[in-house]
Amino acid sequence: MEPHIAELNAAGDPEMQTALAVAHADQRERNPGDQPETIGSLAAAFFAKPSDSKSAVLTATIDGEPAGYGFASTHSAPDDAEQMGEIEIVVTAEHRRKGVATALADRLIGRLDHLGQTTVVGYPCAELTAEAGVALCAHYGMTRRQEERCSRAVVADIDQTLMDRWIADATTHAEGYRLEQWEGGPPEHLMDAWCMAAASMEDIPLDGVEYNPYTRDAAGQRDTDAAHRDAGRLVYRSLVLSPTGEPAGMTVLFVHRDTTQLGHQGDTGVLTAHRGHRLGRWLKAANLKMATEAHPDLAILETYNAATNPWMLDINVAMGFAPHLHYAAYQAPIATMLAATKTT
Repeated sequence: MEPHIAELNAAGDPEMQTALAVAHADQRERNPGDQPETIGSLAAAFFAKPSDSKSAVLTATIDGEPAGYGFASTHSAPDDAEQMGEIEIVVTAEHRRKGVATALADRLIGRLDHLGQTTVVGYPCAELTAEAGVALCAHYGMTRRQEERCSRAVVADIDQTLMDRWIADATTHAEGYRLEQWEGGPPEHLMDAWCMAAASMEDIPLDGVEYNPYTRDAAGQRDTDAAHRDAGRLVYRSLVLSPTGEPAGMTVLFVHRDTTQLGHQGDTGVLTAHRGHRLGRWLKAANLKMATEAHPDLAILETYNAATNPWMLDINVAMGFAPHLHYAAYQAPIATMLAATKTT
């Protein structure tokens, strides 16, 4: 039987129940001990986007049973000549090899083309759907560009004495530097400094991925934070300022209000001129302390790093993160992918 594909536009749509059932099946396979996904936390993953980032969500059923979902989103600056879209497809184990992934991908590629994307990236998981995922990427002409590691840390197992030492070390290794912390969007008097510090992410290792990282300005940051807030995503931020008051580094950690046992460690970056002062360790330790004080039930931290980023991986490993899942980035021009679709 051919899969039935439906559009999902908002958390209140009936198709959200299909997506949630698929997410629960995926969770049981990928992360069986996690706090169950909720409509709110899944909707945040789908729809908590700034206004200049577009997305499309589709669900798939077979004979009325939830079989999969597909999610596409745009990631490039609006004025960038090259526009990169991303596709994520999840298919339940019992419905694999029934054409679900291809049916979803065909339509999502068409959506990204309609949104003006010129290239598309996807991340098959080595431990779950490596063979099928790689075959799907090959079908659309996508080639392997980068290795990505998903790492996890059990909060109770993190050495708090070590974290306290990383914080205390700032008095000697980062003398004169100042730490600012808050939950939510940057306060107005720190907005420009935060945006400048976030620009440290523009030199992350990309290997063969064709993408131009960019930093949002103050208006874009406010827009992004409004999307987080409306979706129930709590954001914990730490910013380091230099002795002269210049932005030096930043980090961010996300917790959804429905699933506070799981935290997502987001970007951590230090500007080139301020590296060598152990600011990354200070930022991560201090930000974790703030988040765990706000959420005593926070049990698991998850983060993603390129395999070619030994500097951040070293900090994460020392902190207590261990490899959890492995992904590979596959990418192709959208014109190549469109040529392989059955329907757009």
